Amino acid sequence: MNKPKLFGRYYLIDKIAAGGMAEIYLAKTVSIDGFEKPLAIKMIHPKFAKDKIFVKKFTNEAKTIVKLSHGNIVPVFDMGIEAGKYYIAMEYIKGKNIKEVLRRCAEKGEELTLEFVIFIIIEVCKGLAYAHRKVDDDGTPLNIIHKDISPQNILISYEGDVKLVDFGIAQVADKGEEEIDESIEGKIRYMSPEQITGKPLDARSDNYSVGLLLYEMIAIDKFFNQNNVSELVRAVKEADNEEKVYNNQFLPDQIKPIIVKAINKNIDERYQQIEGLQLALTHYLYSIPSLITSYDISNFMNFLFEKEIHEEIELLKKTSLIDSSMKKITQILKKPDTRNLDYSLFSKEEISNIEDTFTSSVKKPEKTESPQDEELEYIQYGRIVPKGTIIFEQGEEGHHFYIIKEGKVRIYRQIGMLKNTLAVFGEGDFFGEMSLLNDEPR
Repeated sequence: MNKPKLFGRYYLIDKIAAGGMAEIYLAKTVSIDGFEKPLAIKMIHPKFAKDKIFVKKFTNEAKTIVKLSHGNIVPVFDMGIEAGKYYIAMEYIKGKNIKEVLRRCAEKGEELTLEFVIFIIIEVCKGLAYAHRKVDDDGTPLNIIHKDISPQNILISYEGDVKLVDFGIAQVADKGEEEIDESIEGKIRYMSPEQITGKPLDARSDNYSVGLLLYEMIAIDKFFNQNNVSELVRAVKEADNEEKVYNNQFLPDQIKPIIVKAINKNIDERYQQIEGLQLALTHYLYSIPSLITSYDISNFMNFLFEKEIHEEIELLKKTSLIDSSMKKITQILKKPDTRNLDYSLFSKEEISNIEDTFTSSVKKPEKTESPQDEELEYIQYGRIVPKGTIIFEQGEEGHHFYIIKEGKVRIYRQIGMLKNTLAVFGEGDFFGEMSLLNDEPR
């Protein structure tokens, strides 16, 4: 994406990730005044949007997920549909997910220390513990399950924070194995046996997935590494998890029983609450001489991703041109007399960055208008709009803003052959189909 584009009430700045279920964009809210910060917009793949069951579950999840507020969970601000696309608007985290961290460590020949891994998993447990025990306003348990604990959904910020993302979005978790698509093969590796067979789930399914993640980060190897879906599903259901853990020479002996309990195929033999796993790991972490803090995590992340951090800073600068242009518009709207305005309002660079956001293809009038209507001449964010152009009609949606350069603009409503004049604007006036201040129809 070369230029910002409008998506509902958000600007899409650039695509930053893509996967089997969704695409993620760096975005920001559309606003003139007030504090703004970057957001991440996750657009659900269209093939899921066609699934009525998925859509129903998606909308139901929205009522629950937006209630989560915890330091180890990426907050979701908005979920909805725009232009036929279901989306999630969440906080933008400057950082990388665990999958990217493991890949970069391999590229640089670096090794995650055991303390690093234990610290990360403890933070994951904290976020899950909060979600699992979350209750409604009347005290009713919400029974929130993540359903998709995997390296892609654990983010580590450049400041050293650990964040969980995508609670309840993996609706495929509720399907039987015959419905599993190959596009989610990477997710299958972290599913519990009951999840992959479509059985009812509770929080212990998440606990199992965390145990697999703990194994992978320490052993630097996937617990299930089969190459096709059918073999992978069979392994999850039938593999001897305990034997594999105890035979792995890269796992510390004190950690092995913790992992075995976490990934026990018998759900009643696992940690019944994620706090149990968190406590076991905390005891182990404090039993070794070396401790680790968020400061250490931050230093390591900045070492691994020095180049990417610089690139993200440059990417975020793209929003500054939009901000400066909107501030100019705000100043203009506040002027009591706008008849002597300088219409060279925006630099070429600003116009280049916003013209795709705020412009649409013009409509030619179906018939010649009266001389009064042909006197129209106005600009749209620094661009001349031809005389006689129909800008928008009743029922259309958008965010268009126009400044009268010369002549007059008559706004009218047509019923049959009768045109009812609603307003007449002259040089220096403004008009638009949506208010730039509060997005209310004008």
